[in-house]
Amino acid sequence: MIRLLLAIEASSPTTARADRLKERPIYQGHGVPEYWIVDDDSRLVERWRPDDQRPEIVHEILAWQPVPEIPALRIDLNDVLGRDE
Repeated sequence: MIRLLLAIEASSPTTARADRLKERPIYQGHGVPEYWIVDDDSRLVERWRPDDQRPEIVHEILAWQPVPEIPALRIDLNDVLGRDE
């Protein structure tokens, strides 16, 4: 059996509502450990977990570690989203 560990949506003005109101509850309801909504315009990532009522807003370093036995994947959002410092 394949288990989805992470779902990522690249949000746009035309998809933002569906990402938050339709897709997110589906992923949370199926117990997907993390659902990220990448908002390029705002230069941030919303991180949702199954029991969250509100997202964690990540602006700088996004770390994901699906299993403790391996090092976390660390993403510098300043680099990825092109934020000027």
